[in-house]
Amino acid sequence: SAFSEVENVHVSKFIEARKESFVFYNSVHSYSQLILLPWSYTEELSDNYDYMYELAMKGSDALTAVHGKYYETGCIPCLLYIASGSSADWALGVAGIDFSISMELRDTGLY
Repeated sequence: SAFSEVENVHVSKFIEARKESFVFYNSVHSYSQLILLPWSYTEELSDNYDYMYELAMKGSDALTAVHGKYYETGCIPCLLYIASGSSADWALGVAGIDFSISMELRDTGLY
């Protein structure tokens, strides 16, 4: 369940106490080379999806230019599947951090 671990409780309290200071939230995972945008629990796109997608694509393009690796970008259900909710959902929906993503790092399962 959400915030079932004490570490997550502390992180959420830290963010909530300073949420007006945050402009970016990234939940880092491995692996798949994906940039995932909220929402995860529905196929409905967030109100600021286009804004986040545009910024995320700039990051994806920069990663490709530097490393030659492509990061597929889109909503979580669009690229994977509907999930019960993610920390990026919480960061956008509750904490109000306008650019909230989950990033799946390299590689795509080769190594």
